[in-house]
Amino acid sequence: MKSKSFSAAAAAILVLPVAAHAFEVEGADLGLAYHDEIRFGSDLTAIDGRMDLRFGKIGTQLEAAQYTYETRGVHAAGVHVYYEISPRLVAGGVYTYEDWEGSTYQTYGLEAGYDAGKWGGEAFYLASTDLDAPDYDTDILGVTGFYGLTGAITLGGHVATLSGGEEGRSLGVAGSYAFRNGLVATLGVNDEEYNGTSVTQTTLGLRFVFGATPTFGHRDFVAVFPGY
Repeated sequence: MKSKSFSAAAAAILVLPVAAHAFEVEGADLGLAYHDEIRFGSDLTAIDGRMDLRFGKIGTQLEAAQYTYETRGVHAAGVHVYYEISPRLVAGGVYTYEDWEGSTYQTYGLEAGYDAGKWGGEAFYLASTDLDAPDYDTDILGVTGFYGLTGAITLGGHVATLSGGEEGRSLGVAGSYAFRNGLVATLGVNDEEYNGTSVTQTTLGLRFVFGATPTFGHRDFVAVFPGY
């Protein structure tokens, strides 16, 4: 019995370095953004962060965000789990939880991302439920894309549709400049519509990237529909 216990302990000790070696922080970022002309009639500031962890071909991305309107705040957190199908293609699922100061929502979704280096994009489907009104369900479909003009300048865009509990759509374009120290500056314009009400807003953002850029964009509602 003593010999078996020693063998099991020795095996566990040998496995620990292998597990530690398999675990890797791929990259992380921290962002700050200002949005004007929001549907609620107030500007919006956002601070968010992401961390990408890899276990061989399996990855998980953790994210959190704090959005502040003039009259209310929104807290959001999410987790992605994905698989590297090829060096350029990943696919997986996502879960987010949002607290709108009294109203809470949870979202499940499927997503895929393709990165060819100079260009790439993401596609996602999200199903969101109001936990205070379970019959209030919303479906979201979205596509994002980017193209690198130079090593520092990148152009991007997105399209998203909203159906079910609310009807709407979002169209946006953006340009970013990456400095050598990991700082990225972004300017974007979004045109959005909700239940017949339209809003056009601009976004100014700064983001600091640690290591590689995280695999997926944020999937909380405000991140997909920043003009809401």
